[in-house]
Amino acid sequence: MREGPEGQCLADVRQLLALIKRLRPCWSIGDPPVFPEPLQKALRGLRIALNTLQADLARSLDP
Repeated sequence: MREGPEGQCLADVRQLLALIKRLRPCWSIGDPPVFPEPLQKALRGLRIALNTLQADLARSLDP
């Protein structure tokens, strides 16, 4: 499974999980967190992408 599209997908998923783990501490900055505008814009785009991914996963994994 390490080779081919499934292996690449698995590697990408593991990278996403590691990235999420590194990002989580950022949310503890202030209550609520105060982010500069460029970061806010990037986070809004990330939220949209993650919502889309979540919907795709639900269609693929949920019977």
